[in-house]
Amino acid sequence: MRYSLILLAVAALAQDRGTFRVGPVYTKNFPDFEMVVEAAPPAGTASTALRAADLTLLEDDTQGGKATSMRRFEETGEGVAVIINIDASGSMRGRPMQAIREGLAGFVGRARDFDKIAVATVANDTRWEATWATPRAELKRRLEAIDVRGTKTLLWDALDESLTLLEHPGLPARRRLVVISDGHDEGSQLSLSAVIEHAARLRIPVDTIGITGAGAEYLQFLESLSRATQGTFRAVSTTEALQESIAGGIQKLLATPVITVSADRLRADGLTHNVGLRWEPNGLADQDRVVLPKSSLSFLPNWLRWWFALPIVGLALLPLVFRRRRTGALPPPMNIPYVPPPAAPVVVPVTPPPPMAPAPKRTQFAASFPAPSPERPAAYLRGVEGPGASWLVAIDRAEFWIGAVANNHCQLGMDETVSGNHASVQFEGGSLRIFDNDSTNKTWVNGEALARGARLLNPGDRVRIGRSTFVLELSGK
Repeated sequence: MRYSLILLAVAALAQDRGTFRVGPVYTKNFPDFEMVVEAAPPAGTASTALRAADLTLLEDDTQGGKATSMRRFEETGEGVAVIINIDASGSMRGRPMQAIREGLAGFVGRARDFDKIAVATVANDTRWEATWATPRAELKRRLEAIDVRGTKTLLWDALDESLTLLEHPGLPARRRLVVISDGHDEGSQLSLSAVIEHAARLRIPVDTIGITGAGAEYLQFLESLSRATQGTFRAVSTTEALQESIAGGIQKLLATPVITVSADRLRADGLTHNVGLRWEPNGLADQDRVVLPKSSLSFLPNWLRWWFALPIVGLALLPLVFRRRRTGALPPPMNIPYVPPPAAPVVVPVTPPPPMAPAPKRTQFAASFPAPSPERPAAYLRGVEGPGASWLVAIDRAEFWIGAVANNHCQLGMDETVSGNHASVQFEGGSLRIFDNDSTNKTWVNGEALARGARLLNPGDRVRIGRSTFVLELSGK
């Protein structure tokens, strides 16, 4: 009874406060932003529906214009990365585990081919049943074989490990952690508060499905986790509700509203800014950090750039406006005075300087790399310094981009010294070459800044981009 009262009080508090979360923010059409918005109004308010007209843009804490349109997330063509953690301890034996398997089949079946899904079971340890690289058909087969194991549930340790994987730069910008458990942790080295802090720092919502089982005393931990990370919590007491909650999770993500709004004050300067929305009728607001693309006219306000471009366009069209049609009459002859040719120059013999020894040429030797693919990367970039330290980035495609914005395969968005599309590693004829994409702070290889053109890479080379340094390795082990 005591735990039931606690749960009711926590749920009431969350409902009274309402929820409003903005992010991720997509900038590919800047100065238009596309923002994912998850909202629920506070209890007792008149407004219950989210409308574009009620949303006001926040540009570095300054109020901007109103949102212009709203559509479903699945209409944007953007992907989502989801990690599902499943309690596989003995308390899930029998019908609960069967319902979990059936729910997961529905979740995967409704996901799109470009959505990323990874699944881990949690007991005495964390076992990865499927990773991002697992083919969809193999993923379904592995999920059908999931079963209970072990005697403990190291839940908090498993969630922290999953959050670390969700930091991988090659994933879609929208990322989610889903937990299916009764909320009972046994023996984790980390605490619930540490997991909450990790998720909040990454701005990754944690959705929890709480299985009541024999009691509900541990569900409060799951609800606290979801509330603190702006995720969703649902307690289920039947296998039918458990299956439906899991299977319908992907549909809820795809149905999330995406708001379009235009920037008034921000410029395409390649820097990090706070961008968010205020939900006017309910007094709720939220912001996210975003790196804007870089423009050659970034020193001008958005509205002035068009006026700056008009004279240039006018000058380009000027010859067309004043071009006259040629007539058949010849122009009158011109009186050109005769100018005699100049006298032959006097040649003075000059003793040539002694020949100089040619400067030694620097030879680059190219190592041989396999053709990159998701199953067999050509090489790996292991982070050793800066924000990218401890990362292991697989070069798994022939054109591999590194930069601050979300369309890169390796995203360094937390580093304001990294340009939007900073550099590219390209595979050609068994070699790996790195190019600097005219970045602000250049790309460095073994302490030397890249000039125009390509630089061959070899195992052991140190590549510095922004404040992060990576070492090129042939194996990710």
